[in-house]
Amino acid sequence: MKMKYLKKEMKFIFGFIFIFLSLFITSHRVESSEFINWQEVSQTNESIIYIDVESIKYKNNVLNVDTKFDRIDTENNQAISSETVKFQIDCSNRLYKDGVNKWKTPVNKLIKQAIINSCLY
Repeated sequence: MKMKYLKKEMKFIFGFIFIFLSLFITSHRVESSEFINWQEVSQTNESIIYIDVESIKYKNNVLNVDTKFDRIDTENNQAISSETVKFQIDCSNRLYKDGVNKWKTPVNKLIKQAIINSCLY
């Protein structure tokens, strides 16, 4: 009889610990995502590109960084849409990849300036 009671107690204690740790880890993960360090690297009247300075990693002379692209409503200067993309930048050749696409040459001032300023980090 005592063994059954002990088993129930242990299940309850382990269940409580599991739930507590799950909630703690989840809330910590959400809290950490709020501390993204977005730095503006390029801007036009219609768009702004930011990089997350904390996400910067260099691998084989290629800069890997998380970027955020905001489209701006020119009438009221408010962001109307936002998109995050992982960028790879070949700083020496000023080429970039967004996702798993092939290397691209920047075709506009916004991306050119973003590449130049991102490579300063």
